[in-house]
Amino acid sequence: MNNKTKTIIISAFWLIIAICFILFNEKIFLTGQTIDLKVHPIDPSDLLRGQYVRLEYDISKIPVKKMSTYERKQQIYVTLKKAPDGLYTAKSVLSKKPANDELYIKGKVKYAGWNSTLDKDFRELNIEYGIENFFTKQDEAKRLEDDLAKKGGIATVVVDKHGRARVLMVK
Repeated sequence: MNNKTKTIIISAFWLIIAICFILFNEKIFLTGQTIDLKVHPIDPSDLLRGQYVRLEYDISKIPVKKMSTYERKQQIYVTLKKAPDGLYTAKSVLSKKPANDELYIKGKVKYAGWNSTLDKDFRELNIEYGIENFFTKQDEAKRLEDDLAKKGGIATVVVDKHGRARVLMVK
């Protein structure tokens, strides 16, 4: 085998791996269920990654019983239910995947802390789902941030059967 053939084989191998990574991430958009979640903006800007809107969802902060044990960075599963207004809200927090076909989103515990608005027997679980950053053009990001700060907004998110999620749009 000459050097040209080896180079072609190695290049083809890495190209196939790259395509598999892309298809794995894009599969969510093809097979997932589209849901709407209420969002609030947080003001970021990153010189290396560009302009984006940092989003916080209503399902990012969930009250749980004080005696429940959740560790920082623990993977959890939040089951979702559709509210009468058409938006999805958290139904329950589980440490294992739901056994039935219930819609859920996978997240990680950021921290569990005290919240003065909750009953003394509860604490607030702060969860990250990997959908907190929405990248867009610089002028559009600023406009979107301003609109969200004034009146809140809705993120259209796709969730697949494994609880993985991606943001389609924010309005």
